[in-house]
Amino acid sequence: KPVPTLFEITPGAAFHYFYEKQVDVLILEVGRGGRFDATNVVPHPLLSLIMSISIDHTDFLGDTIEKIAMEKSGIIKELVYNIIKDAAARMDAPFYCLNDAKIRVASQTLEGTVFSVKNKCFSLENLELSLLGTYQLENCLAVLEACLVLNKNGLSIPEGAIRNGLKNARWAGRMELCGRAPLVILDGAHNADGIRQLANSLSVYFKEKRVTLILGDKEYRRMAEQILPFAETVILTEPHSERRLDVFSLARSVSDFSGTVEMEKEIEAAYERARTLTPQDGIILCCGSLYMIGAMRTYLKHRKNS
Repeated sequence: KPVPTLFEITPGAAFHYFYEKQVDVLILEVGRGGRFDATNVVPHPLLSLIMSISIDHTDFLGDTIEKIAMEKSGIIKELVYNIIKDAAARMDAPFYCLNDAKIRVASQTLEGTVFSVKNKCFSLENLELSLLGTYQLENCLAVLEACLVLNKNGLSIPEGAIRNGLKNARWAGRMELCGRAPLVILDGAHNADGIRQLANSLSVYFKEKRVTLILGDKEYRRMAEQILPFAETVILTEPHSERRLDVFSLARSVSDFSGTVEMEKEIEAAYERARTLTPQDGIILCCGSLYMIGAMRTYLKHRKNS
């Protein structure tokens, strides 16, 4: 007999909570796919926001970008641009694409990013974005376009509110700075594209920094190839998930790494070991499974308050 998964139970509980609170605006993020995702029960959304996509959940969505794009009906890449455009046309839905935006970055530090952006629809100067990660600028463009579309559809979002939203935005577990001396960064990147984006951000924010990498996820060889060049030491651990890979199997993914590799099955022990190995001016980077990132955030909060 079929049993609801986390991807059905969580949206169901959330819908009930939002109904009780009588929320004005609800932002839903798809869990897996789109066409058959539990969040897709909403019949008439104000706006469907399309972000980038990569190979993930292939057992549900297909093993190519084109197949996944068909399932999600949403991706911004030239490879499948026409698939999405045609899908929007069939649904008689307005179609927006942000390929004409020009971004000028004034500064990009651990304190945030200051930038200006202009395209045929909007022009904004000296925006302040609190989120770290080079990829967040692209995400920000999608948000700005979404605000413009919502304004056109009667939901008033003044420029001041947009600026304050960007300046005060927080994203737990995504290039999240959780400590200093040494710097502690948590990132839930758990597929090849997420790791590629993380690696690109590391090269911008942390040039020539010594990185202790705490790693835990599923099969990781393709991802490890992109993130290992930044690491001096790797500590392998196990997420609190049924889909986790044990540290001994995970070790095969980093077998070509020339630096120090250690194994600590427990997440808490992995962090404490990283503390002993990382100098004050270095970085502890924890990435991989979102289950692991959640457990690590909980542990760091408890550690800070104890």
